[in-house]
Amino acid sequence: MNNWTYNGLYQNGWSAERLMDNAEVYGVTGEEIGDIENIIIGQGGRVQGIIAEVGGFWDIGDTHVFVPWDQLQVSPTLDRVTIPVTQENVEDYTYAADFFLTRSDTQRTQVVNDDLDTSTQLWKATDLIDDYAYLANRRSYGYVNDLIFSADGMLQALVVNATPAYGAGFRAFPYYDGYGWSPGLANYNLPYAEADIVNLARFDYDRLPSRVEMQNKAVASNAAPTGTRTEVTGAVPTQWTFRNIDRDQNLELTDREFSRVSGNIYSRWDANQNSRLEENEFYNGLYNVFDMNRNGRVAQNEFTRGWRNWGLANQQVSYGTFDANGDGVLDQNEFRSGFDRIGYYGRWDVDSDGMLAENEFSPGMYDIWDADSDGVLAQNEFNDLAERKWF
Repeated sequence: MNNWTYNGLYQNGWSAERLMDNAEVYGVTGEEIGDIENIIIGQGGRVQGIIAEVGGFWDIGDTHVFVPWDQLQVSPTLDRVTIPVTQENVEDYTYAADFFLTRSDTQRTQVVNDDLDTSTQLWKATDLIDDYAYLANRRSYGYVNDLIFSADGMLQALVVNATPAYGAGFRAFPYYDGYGWSPGLANYNLPYAEADIVNLARFDYDRLPSRVEMQNKAVASNAAPTGTRTEVTGAVPTQWTFRNIDRDQNLELTDREFSRVSGNIYSRWDANQNSRLEENEFYNGLYNVFDMNRNGRVAQNEFTRGWRNWGLANQQVSYGTFDANGDGVLDQNEFRSGFDRIGYYGRWDVDSDGMLAENEFSPGMYDIWDADSDGVLAQNEFNDLAERKWF
């Protein structure tokens, strides 16, 4: 690890999670038709194509298509992907045999099953993302949070969200094809001892380039999208569905499945992107949940509605207890003082270091949003959050 740096990633790297979470899929006619569900990767770590979920806009039910990488047009900002599929031609593509994708299948666009499996020469990005990462001494180091590719579609690094024992936050490690992991395994074995990674710097997502010119055969599209997702409640853009988070499809979200959502919120609230949510960042994020018109003041009607936006059915305290000067609006100081008395931040800061790591923030949010306190987030609870525009 002595010669490993993030410089190449910061120059032309792009995030798999960013592409899957943020990109909207368009047909060649310019119509928005769906979302990216997965990325297919082949030997050597080269991207072979994507799985896109389309059809909802056409009222034909969910349809999944595999599109080869060299047939995609990816915008430099990674928020728009154009594929050669339209409502008129989608049913013309043949199904992959036995819902199984092989290396030869990756040369053509085709409709595939939503439970698609791959041959040993291929794997899906979600096969590795969320796997546990272990050091050479079999000590648990964290879990794989993301994959970073170069502009030509080669997997360069995997990003691990380290446990507090190793300083928490994100660290990026070089990807070695065929070493330490294979599809179907739940763990990724890093070839490093503790002494090798003790000085490894945090990976700063904010330093990834905001624009990447993809070097696949298709020309990147610079056209503006015909529609954009709505940002509300100071949280995250609408982008999640219960189905694509519920990995085991048991109609309940575990705290780990839910961490994909809370991690995105955490990143938005972490203004300085140091992988530590300081008190002012936490309260600024929370203030925006209540300050619905973004005028820098929370009126009484916003305060009342804000509790429901936050995830609680009932208002926890009276407006008057927050409005110290009695002027009928809450500034940020009054708001923070009120919530300091309630004590969310202090309770969530398990290690009492005065900052919230992501693995402290996520359980706190999970508990707030688990309305019936049964330890799982059911689909109706998730849908209630979606209605409040959290995602």
